[in-house]
Amino acid sequence: MVLVGRRNDLGVLAESFAEARTGSGRVVLVSGPVGSGKTKLLRTFAQRAVKDGGATFLSATASRVESALPLGVMGQLMAGTKLPAERAEQATRLLEYGALAAPLRATEREESAQVPFQVLNGLTEILLEQARSGPLLIGVDDAHFADLPSLQHLLYLVRRIGNAGVLVVLNETTFLDEAYAMLRAELLNQPQCRHLTLRPLSQGAAARLLDQRLNAPVPQQRAKAYYEITGGNPLLLNALINDAGPGEDPDDPVLVGDGYSSAVLNCLYRSGDGIVLRLARVLAVLGEPASPALVGQLLGLDAEATTRAIGVATDMGLLREGQFRHEAVRRTVLNWMSAEERAELREFTAKVLHENGADVVSVARHVIAANRPDASWSVSMLREAAEKALEEGDIVLALESCRRAERAGGDEMERAAAKAVLFRIQCLLDPSLAERVVPELKAAARAGHLSVENGVCLVHYLLWQGRPDEAVELLELFSETVDPEDADLVITLHVARLAACYAYPGLLERMDIAYLPAELGTYGAITPHTTQLRVARVLQALINGSIDDAAVADAEQILQQVSPDSAPLELNMICLEALASANRLVQAAALCDSLLETARRRRFPVWQAMYAAVRGAISFRQGDLAAAERHAHSAMSQLSPRNWGVLLGIPLSVLIASSVRSGAGANVGACLDMPVPQAMYQTRFGLHCMRARGRHYLSKGHWQSAQRAFDTCRDLMLRWEIDLPALVPWRGDMAEVAIGLGDRERARQLIHEQLARLGPRHVRDRGLSLRILAAASDPPERDALLTEAIEALRASGDQVGLAAASADLSNARRDADARKAKRKASRLRGRPRRPDPGDRKPGFPPDPGSSHEWSRTLSGAERRVASLAACGYTNRQIALTLYVTVSTVEQHLTRVYRKLRVGRRADLARQLRAELRDSA
Repeated sequence: MVLVGRRNDLGVLAESFAEARTGSGRVVLVSGPVGSGKTKLLRTFAQRAVKDGGATFLSATASRVESALPLGVMGQLMAGTKLPAERAEQATRLLEYGALAAPLRATEREESAQVPFQVLNGLTEILLEQARSGPLLIGVDDAHFADLPSLQHLLYLVRRIGNAGVLVVLNETTFLDEAYAMLRAELLNQPQCRHLTLRPLSQGAAARLLDQRLNAPVPQQRAKAYYEITGGNPLLLNALINDAGPGEDPDDPVLVGDGYSSAVLNCLYRSGDGIVLRLARVLAVLGEPASPALVGQLLGLDAEATTRAIGVATDMGLLREGQFRHEAVRRTVLNWMSAEERAELREFTAKVLHENGADVVSVARHVIAANRPDASWSVSMLREAAEKALEEGDIVLALESCRRAERAGGDEMERAAAKAVLFRIQCLLDPSLAERVVPELKAAARAGHLSVENGVCLVHYLLWQGRPDEAVELLELFSETVDPEDADLVITLHVARLAACYAYPGLLERMDIAYLPAELGTYGAITPHTTQLRVARVLQALINGSIDDAAVADAEQILQQVSPDSAPLELNMICLEALASANRLVQAAALCDSLLETARRRRFPVWQAMYAAVRGAISFRQGDLAAAERHAHSAMSQLSPRNWGVLLGIPLSVLIASSVRSGAGANVGACLDMPVPQAMYQTRFGLHCMRARGRHYLSKGHWQSAQRAFDTCRDLMLRWEIDLPALVPWRGDMAEVAIGLGDRERARQLIHEQLARLGPRHVRDRGLSLRILAAASDPPERDALLTEAIEALRASGDQVGLAAASADLSNARRDADARKAKRKASRLRGRPRRPDPGDRKPGFPPDPGSSHEWSRTLSGAERRVASLAACGYTNRQIALTLYVTVSTVEQHLTRVYRKLRVGRRADLARQLRAELRDSA
């Protein structure tokens, strides 16, 4: 088979052979990388020379084994020569004498490795005598591996062939050692020597070879894929074709199999003196782009030698731009290294990279892969790598770096720092795992081995898990040891104290949070220091219930400018709460969605749960009850109740409140029965849960139970001195209980107190309060109150509250129109108008009060529902008016119909009129 793309090269050999036949001995030196087809070229040409030119072909293949045997290559040539017995015996004696006399190439320098003259001359005469009977073709494959005595003999032969009909073809690689290079230089200096350089196949030649091997045209794109993997190396290309086999589907990816891997090894192990193999091992272990200088440092070569080695490997089709063309090359090289070789090279690589200031994550990967017991030099680097890997979302590497740092030794501070990073990672994955490390970290803190930065992480965890006393103990310990002049540590501790007081308002009386560094008034670019100052300002505003423009701006800048990948969870949650409290719900929702996406991308279950809970709270404030329930359910499914700690109050309160408000009361029971940490009711999150419980009782008409829940909220807030209606509007809740119990005067008093405490940013709370006030006010006042409530709720974005207030306004206006019509009819009839029942009991339709049947038979809740139904209210309107669910209304009406023995609303209306006449 004709070699595709080698026709010109065959022509050069044929021309040289024709010249040799005319009595002009010739030498052709064929250079090219391993796999470039040198052997195939020599064999193909030899077949032609023997068949068409009557030549005698003597061949030898050098190898590393042959290079250790003096005159080994010459022995192969002589073995192929058909000699008379006497000449054969002479050749054998010469070879034996030369082998004994010539030093080994591996132990002697070239100038001392001289072959005796009688050996050189005798063997040369035998070959020239052979050439007198016809053209002689001598081929030596992989001549760069030939032993030094054989190379000297070949050089002597070349000098003597003169007018003999001899053509010598030497195949060599492109990477040569010093001894062979010197002899090669002398060969090239001979006038009858020609140099032929084989290049990789072009893309077009590779495509033609594919067509020929596969017996069918190969699509251009697929031919390009073959070329990209092999770089035009015929050995690799043919191996890749063999891997594919017959019937290859052009639409499938190119199969890179065992044949290709074997061809790669063939290239590497036959590549000169092993430098290319070493290069491949270094690149395989590095696994990422590196400069030639760094690669040379790992190889122990200068820049020139390294560049040459990279060039040879590129010509072989193994590299492209200094990197492996295909991952299969790297896998093959690594698989053919022993475990010990890999470990040694990885450890050496790690040290070299570390000395050159490489990225700590890259260095850590090599240290971990090396798995060497004595790596104390790497402890601080591994800890730093763990922190960076954590920021980048590589949890596996972060965990392994921490564990390796612990095992590598180091002092107490280093070990405590490594354990603290491990603790932080476990908090992100499974807080129950982190609990195992807490005793060790607390002991390290008491011994002075835990830094303030790492200690603050432990403080946040203790607060999260409902252990505020332990957290305060640590804060006091760090406060005693920190240098007052160290502004960074001072502000770090101050923020930790604020966070503790924010979550546990009862700590305000135990901790001094009044002090702030002087730098608080001036902000520069976002840095860890200024970020902490901004957080302090936001926390102070949340604690005081005074979210001003400055606090909102701080929260916005932190969320927008600090990378969500590196910001602590608690920092982002605090800033989102600040935006929501300032009624920046749309912006808070968008930023929280972005944080949720980051959490999903990095696969941090704790982040996903916490951000989902916050997102649910934001959706609830927006009145999107379906989204609120969805996010709350998602949050609670991410973590077990145990791992939630006191923060369980966030999703739990959202789930209860949204279910109550949407009328899905059946979902509340399981939430109310869920076990929660007792410490949760020392936190703000517990307040929200207690209020949600009270709202559930309120929706059921359980006035006393609801009152007890709201009393608890009031007592806690007053004791903690955070009586903030924007946090928990307990006065409004109590006002609704008062309305349910018929004490509208008390309800109005409570709502007026609540409105007086609301700030200009509390638009939603103002709208909800005005709606309650309208229900407790006389009919003439309701229109204006509800109109104002609707404006506020529309501005706040609370769609459910807006719908309820709008329904109230519609009902109030309809009732007012009905009363006007009655008064007008009475005047037209010329008789005194009967007092309108609505005038007697403002806020609701007529209540038969103490009339005999309704009073004896129906409960208070049933009388209210029956009165509204008799006046034409729909079930949903009744539910919105009474702040109960539609299901509750339906249950009350069923009991009313049964007790009064009626079957429809019209019968209720007749009975109501009769009851009112009797009571009149």
